[in-house]
Amino acid sequence: MGRFGNQMEQMIGGLSFAKMLNRTLILPPLREDLSTFTTFTDWFQVDPILEFHRVIKGEDFMQHYGESYWPAGRRNGYCRDYVVDNNRCRMKYGLPHSAFWDYFNVDFDGVISFDLIDEVDLSLESEVKLLRKQWIERFPSSEHPVLAMYNVPGSFPSLPGNKFIQKYIKWNSSLLAEADKVKQMLFGGEKYLGIHLRVGEDWDRVCQTAVGVSSMYFASPQCKSSNHGRIFQGMCYPSVQEILDLTKEAIMTFDLRHLYIASDDNPYKEDFKETLHALNVTVHHYNPTSPHLDLIMLGEADYFIGNCISTFTSFIKRERDARGRLSTFWGYPV
Repeated sequence: MGRFGNQMEQMIGGLSFAKMLNRTLILPPLREDLSTFTTFTDWFQVDPILEFHRVIKGEDFMQHYGESYWPAGRRNGYCRDYVVDNNRCRMKYGLPHSAFWDYFNVDFDGVISFDLIDEVDLSLESEVKLLRKQWIERFPSSEHPVLAMYNVPGSFPSLPGNKFIQKYIKWNSSLLAEADKVKQMLFGGEKYLGIHLRVGEDWDRVCQTAVGVSSMYFASPQCKSSNHGRIFQGMCYPSVQEILDLTKEAIMTFDLRHLYIASDDNPYKEDFKETLHALNVTVHHYNPTSPHLDLIMLGEADYFIGNCISTFTSFIKRERDARGRLSTFWGYPV
């Protein structure tokens, strides 16, 4: 579901679900747009994930084990009861469902429903044991060797007790090498601030829906106070002045020499140049065609400011937390 940030929230959920069941996770292809997918290793490494749990690339599974464990003619989809009851559990209906399964040339022979909870917080040992018992009794691997699910298992956004899984999700070497070249070209080894701006019209509409109404929206639980009060304008869609003020504060606090902007729309580059001119700070909006470079650059910044509601930001924040790097959100202090 969705773009990069949403997919990574769901990857955390899928890994926690597989860990709970003690089943191998078949790593899916990753979605680049509505109908285009790419293999998992085009973005990430597999070996670090194996330190957490058993996984196999989807392409490798289908090539070497598909006919043995999941032969055509015995391929069922697994759907939550409420989906089946509403007659919506058509595994390949619409995008991205059809394109996802067509990537593996998979068609389904039937549907099996379940009413079990598939959201598990790995930090809660008693919950893990109970859910594992329920799933194994309902779907023993001897009779159900492959669980191909209509919905991604796990919570959206990912549960707090599972965020540690992020440290096992590491970019592949070619993307890291590209980012190193860009860092050297832009910063020459000097310290920099990375910021993520969500300022497009679509995000403005999201914030109009959420501000003052909800305390939980998209990735908002990552903000410490969002569970205790309503979402406020500054944390979702801050004013330009609020953005400039917090950026300047972070630059001065940590004596940073460069600003790297990742934005879905207007990067406010000229506004930043005017605000930071007296501090002799250079402003960069590299604007790569692929979002992955922005993600790596923001993950490795000396300090980071992101949007609390955004799952794009939450990927960066989890990665930085795992590496002990400091961050904050718009609407919150440095």
